[in-house]
Amino acid sequence: MIQEKSLLTDRQLERVLAQSSLVERYKLSGMSMRAFALEHGIAPSSLALTIRRSTMGASGFLDQRAGNGRRSEIDDRSLTWVLAFLSARRRATVASAWRELQPVALSRGWRYPKYSQLHRAVSLLPADARELMIHGSRHLFESWGVVQRKETAAPNEMWQIDATQLGVWILDMDSGDLIQPWAIGIIDTHSRVIMGFHLTRTAPTSADVLLALRAAILPKHEAARPFYGIPKKIQSDNGAIFRSGDFLDALMRLDIGLLEIPKDCPSANGKIERLFRTVGDQLLRSLEGYAHQYRGLASASKNPIPWPMLPRLAEKFMDGYHLRTHRSLGKSPWEAWHDGILDAPGLSLTVPEIVEACKLRVERVVHRDGIEIAPGSHLSAPELAGLVGERVTLRLLPEGGDQAAECFYRGELLARLTLVEGNGELAESIKSARLDRARELARLRKDLLKAADRMLGGAAVTKKRGKGRGKTTVRVDSDGPVPDVPELKKAGEEDEDE
Repeated sequence: MIQEKSLLTDRQLERVLAQSSLVERYKLSGMSMRAFALEHGIAPSSLALTIRRSTMGASGFLDQRAGNGRRSEIDDRSLTWVLAFLSARRRATVASAWRELQPVALSRGWRYPKYSQLHRAVSLLPADARELMIHGSRHLFESWGVVQRKETAAPNEMWQIDATQLGVWILDMDSGDLIQPWAIGIIDTHSRVIMGFHLTRTAPTSADVLLALRAAILPKHEAARPFYGIPKKIQSDNGAIFRSGDFLDALMRLDIGLLEIPKDCPSANGKIERLFRTVGDQLLRSLEGYAHQYRGLASASKNPIPWPMLPRLAEKFMDGYHLRTHRSLGKSPWEAWHDGILDAPGLSLTVPEIVEACKLRVERVVHRDGIEIAPGSHLSAPELAGLVGERVTLRLLPEGGDQAAECFYRGELLARLTLVEGNGELAESIKSARLDRARELARLRKDLLKAADRMLGGAAVTKKRGKGRGKTTVRVDSDGPVPDVPELKKAGEEDEDE
C-alpha cells in the first residue's frame, strides 16, 4: 500500500504501472519464469525480484534506496569533513571533495565512502543549505531572500533607476575602437513605461545620471513617447553614482524621495533589471556585434555598428516595447500609462526648474581673470574681487556650455557668475570692484596703523625703505590701553562710508 499522504511523481507512477503489468502478463502466460524472462528480454533474477515485490503492493515497485529511514553507511566524520570542505571552498564540487577526502580518511581511519553514496547524501540536504555551502551567503540571499514587492496605484508614484553595460560591441567613430557601451535606464513601476534610456561610451558618471534623470522628467515632445513628470519616489541600488552628492542634491531640490534596496540584492530592483534583460533578448541579440554569441567580437569586427546608430535602434525598440502587451499587466505600457494618467502626480512642472535642479557641483579656484570652466571660457562677477586664490563651488550644467552659474563660498550663495568673454560691461564692473577693494584695503591698513600706535601708547612707528621693499620697525616705549580694531569687510559688501 502507498501511504495516503504520499504523492507519486509521473516517473514513479509509470514504473509502478509497468511492473504491475509485467507481473500480470507472467501470471496469465502459463510459461515458466525463465522462458517468460527470455521472451521479454529481462534477466530471470530481475523477474523473480519483481514478482516478490508485487506481494508488497504498489509501494514495493518504488525505489527503496533513499528516503526509507535506513541509516546511512557513510561515516559521520567523513560527511562532516566534506560539508566543511564545501563551505570553505566556494564553488567546489562534490567530486573534488570526495577526492580530497581519501587521504584524510585513510590517515585518520575513517570509512571512505563511495562517490555515489557521498553524492546522494549531499543531494538529500535542503536546497538552501547546499546553496549556502557551495555559493556562499550572498548568492543565497539573492536566490532565496524574500523581497517585498512594492506596488503603485498610478504612474510617477515610483521609478526605478539602474545602470548596466550592454552586451554588444559598437564602433566608436572617434577612436576607431570597438567598445561595449553603457546604459542608464529609468522605468515607471506602475505602467512599465521606459521613462529614460541614456547611452554612454564609458562607465557612467554623476553627470550622466543627471542627464538621464532630466531627460526622463522633461516632456519628450514626441507623439510616440508622451511620458514625463516628477516622481514621488525613486529606487536605486547602492552604486556610487546613485549615492553621489550631485544626484542626491537634485533629488532634494525636486522633492523626490530615495528608496534604498538591500545591499547585494538586485532582485529588489527587479523591474529595471527585467527591462535590461528584455533589451538584451529583443534588441541586442539581433545585432551583428552581440557580445554573448560565439566569437561575438570577431563578428563585430567584420561589420560593426557605428555608435550614432545605437540611439536610433534603442528608440525604435522602445516604441515597439510600449505597444506590446506586458505579461504582468495584461495590457501594454502605453495603455497602463494612459489609464492612470489622471491620478499621476508630478505633471505640473517648468523646464527651467528641472534644468536648474539637475546640475553638477564643481569646485574651482578663483583667478584674476575669473573662474575657468572650459578652455577659453571664464565666469566672473564683481563679488569675486577679494577672493583671488580662494576655492568656491559652482553649480554647472552636466553637459557643459554654461553662460552663467551660481557661485557658493563656504556653503553660502555668493553671486551669480556670467561669462566674461565678449562682455565689456562685466569687465568694467569687475575693474571698478577691484579698485574699490584696493581702496578699502588701503584705508584698513591706515586704520590698523593708527590703532597699533594707540595700543602701544605712543610708540614710535617708523618706516625703513630698503631696495624695492618697505620695512616697518616698531619700538615699544610704554604700555597703553588696547583700542578697538576695525573689522575687515567681506568681499562684495558695499562701503557705507562712501
